[in-house]
Order: sequence, then C-alpha cells, then structure tokens
Amino acid sequence: MSKYDNESLNRSPGTGVWSPLEVLHHIIISEEGSLKYVQKKLSFDPELPKTNFISNVRYGILLGAIYSPIRFSAPASVVPRSESFEFLALERHWQEVATDLGNYLEQLDPRWFDYQVYKHPIAGRLSILQMLGFLRNHLLRHKKQIVSRLPPAT
Repeated sequence: MSKYDNESLNRSPGTGVWSPLEVLHHIIISEEGSLKYVQKKLSFDPELPKTNFISNVRYGILLGAIYSPIRFSAPASVVPRSESFEFLALERHWQEVATDLGNYLEQLDPRWFDYQVYKHPIAGRLSILQMLGFLRNHLLRHKKQIVSRLPPAT
C-alpha cells in the first residue's frame, strides 16, 4: 500500500464499500479491541470456563463464516471511525498494536491459554489461541479486499 498516495487509498470503490484504508483501520481496531478485552478480562483473575467442544464448534463456525462468500456487517465497535486516513499513521498504529499484543502474550501466565478468555462479538467465548487464529484469518480475508480495491498500477 505504501506505493499509493493517501487520496487513492481513501477512495471507496463504490457506495457503501470501504476504501483500502478503511479496511486497514477495521483490522487495526479489531486487533486492538481484542487485546484490550483480554487485558481487562484477566485484570481481575476471573473464573472462566476451559476451552471445550462447544467453543471449538463456535470457532469452526466463525472460520467458516470468514471464508464464506457471504458478506457480513461489522459490529459497530469495529467500523472505521473516519472516511479519511493517512497510511503511514495507520501503519505505525498497527505496528504498535502488534508489539503490544506480542508483549502481553509473552508475559501472560500460560494457564490462561486453556480458558475461554476472549469474547468474539458474534461467536462468543473463545480461547486466546482461537482469538489469534481468528485475527490471522480475519486479516487474510481483508487482505484480499484491500488488494482488490487498490487502484490499477500505472
């Protein structure tokens, strides 16, 4: 995306369709919100259920939905908050979120990886490993959208 100007990256390909930078912002706020949720949830040593068959089924359904051709509306909490973004600022913010997530997970007590710590807005309670799988697959889905919405190379 760095070879395109901000004007091109902020251009929506159609009515009601996010621009490449809106999609990127959605990815960033999804990842940042996921980290903040887990941090808050574990800040008070909660009693949580362990990962089980049901959470595995919910995770499987979530992955199926990500890879289906069906278009889903994003929850309001992860809808881009602007119509104009600066690529370099988003890139820096995304790197900060990734660093924060990595640092947090490195210091986290490994016992929490077996519990349903994360709450996906649609799929419900999932483990941290399932959260990471979701974030990876979510990124891959949206990467295709970004690439398809980039202006033609000149």
